[in-house]
Order: sequence, then structure tokens, then C-alpha cells
Amino acid sequence: MNFMFGKNHKKRHRADLCLAAFVIVICQGCGLVKNASPETELYNNLLPACVEILADGQIAGSGAFVSADGYVLTAGHCITRPDIPLEVLSTAHGRRPAALVAVDKGHDLALLKIQTSRDLPFLTVSKQSPRAGDTIYVVGSPLYRHGLLLRGLIASSNPDYEYLTEAQIRYYVQVRYITTMTQRGLSGGNWVNGRGEIIGVQSGWIDEKVAEAEGKTNSGIAFLAPQEAIYRLVTTKEHADTPAIGGIVEELWTQSPDFQKRFEKGAEGLVIHRVEPNGSLEKAGLAHEDLIVAADGKKVRYRKEFLDVVCGKKIGGKLEIDFIKPDNKGFGKCTVILDGLEQNWLKQNRNGPE
Repeated sequence: MNFMFGKNHKKRHRADLCLAAFVIVICQGCGLVKNASPETELYNNLLPACVEILADGQIAGSGAFVSADGYVLTAGHCITRPDIPLEVLSTAHGRRPAALVAVDKGHDLALLKIQTSRDLPFLTVSKQSPRAGDTIYVVGSPLYRHGLLLRGLIASSNPDYEYLTEAQIRYYVQVRYITTMTQRGLSGGNWVNGRGEIIGVQSGWIDEKVAEAEGKTNSGIAFLAPQEAIYRLVTTKEHADTPAIGGIVEELWTQSPDFQKRFEKGAEGLVIHRVEPNGSLEKAGLAHEDLIVAADGKKVRYRKEFLDVVCGKKIGGKLEIDFIKPDNKGFGKCTVILDGLEQNWLKQNRNGPE
């Protein structure tokens, strides 16, 4: 009798275990058992604050609310002209008209504003710069797919420089590099740290040229507006004053061997790759393929060395340049009067914000 009771008890025990396992599976499927990962929680917190930017009715990029009263942070190149009609598309507030408040062209940033009668979910700007190797996240619209979460890594310790092309004009922006695969539509996306604090705004990515038939491919390296510039724009809500040279330079050792032979062996410096019409370089008498070897008396070999000198000056400031003409055509010195990126951009339309 005891044997039979023990056997039945074991059967009931096994049945109870099976029932409990079944209930756990069902509860997990219904969301009754909470086991969300930190990244899931981060995504759920980011999504209501992240937006899409519409320019003249077309999606131009991503962005995010940075205040409860409707300020929006995005990439400067998403706003192609000061007077373009702007809207913000938000899961929290629907589709709303927006006004341009301020731009920082030297860091590819723009601050917009929508009118709201209620507090909105928003992201705060980190007070600390990210470190190389930090994991970062963004919610945006890559390839115009809405509200996707991407992950990347900070790839450099200090900001550097890349150039953007806008309305056929090329100019430098200060950036921080990250490693991730990003696509069009993510411009303006607000990258955050693991705490959900903004550490950068998506500016662009680096293409790598492949076979002529294939064109270009994404290299897996992207660049962001750095946290320090974001904090300044969000805090002051004023246009930046970025000095500009009106051209593009490249390090001599990145050029072809045939081109390098046009200078003395061992020469170092920055080749003027492009001169913008009526820009600062052209006004100073510098030309395409001239080699800049010193700025304000300091030898320059790396692009960052040169642009750090430029960015340390004010608009209208003087930059003393030593240069070499290719093909042994001699040395020269000149004074470059630095122009202003934001001033030039706003002049495109006098009805833009002053």
C-alpha cells in the first residue's frame, strides 16, 4: 500500500512540475515575468524622446528632444537652408511644425523648437566625454526604417576633423570617430551612453572606394559631433562662430607617389586639395596643389595640427602661412583672413534666423 501511494505521489509531483514549467513559459510569453535586458530598458526609455526631422515635407534625418518644452537636437546638414520648412515627427507628440533656433556648422549641429503645451520626454547631455572603447547606442531611422536601435564603440580618445559637402561647398567639422555600420536617415541621431545621456550626434560615415562597377561601400567608421559642442549649443541656444579657411587640405603622404615627386624628397605638409571660390585661401593667393608647411610659424604635417591652429582663432583672425609651390616653383608666405561658416550659411537667405 505504501509503495502504491509513493508511486502515485511521484506521478503527481512530476505532473506539478510540468504544470509549473508550462505556467512559467506562458507567463514569459505574456510578459508577466520581467526579465528585460538593460539594452531593452534603454531602448524603451529612448524611443519616446527620439524623433524624425522633416524638411520641406521629406524625411531629412533623425533627432531627439533635449528639453521638456520642445527643443530638438539634430545634424546641421539636415537643414539645407535657413528658411526651409521644418517639422518634427514624434511618437510622443505626433507631427508638429518646427523653427530653426541655432546652428553650429563647425560641428554639424542644429537646434530646433516646437511649440508644446505639455512636458515632453527628453534626453540630457552627458557632462563627461566618452572614452575610447565605450559602448554607445542610438535610436533613429537608418534607411528610413523607423525607431531602430543601433550599437557602436567610441573609436578615438580625442576629436578630429572631417569635411562635409553642402550646396557644392566643402567645409571642415570637428568630430569624434565611432565604429558601427550606419546608413542614410540616421544623420542627426543622438548617440547615448549606457545611462541614456547624449554623447554625440550622428554627422556622417566614411565610405571606402571599391571596384568602379561597385562604387563605394561603408567602411564601418562613422563620426559624431562631440559632446562638448552639443552642450554649448543646447545651453546657449545661439549660433556658433566657426572660423573657416574656404578649402580642403590633405596630408602629403596620402597622395600618390607621382604627385609626391613634384616636391623635394622628404617634404612634409598639407596639400591644398580644393579652393572654394572667393574663400579665405583664394583671397590670400593660395592655389590648388600648393603645399602648406607651417601655420603661425609652427610646422604642420598632420591635418589635425593645422586645423587645431585654425579653430583656435576667431572669425576675421589672421593666419600666417608658409607654403611651397609644386614642381620647384618656389616658396611663399601669405596671410589668410579667416571667414565664418555660420555667417556665410545664414547669408544664403536673409529671412533665416538672425
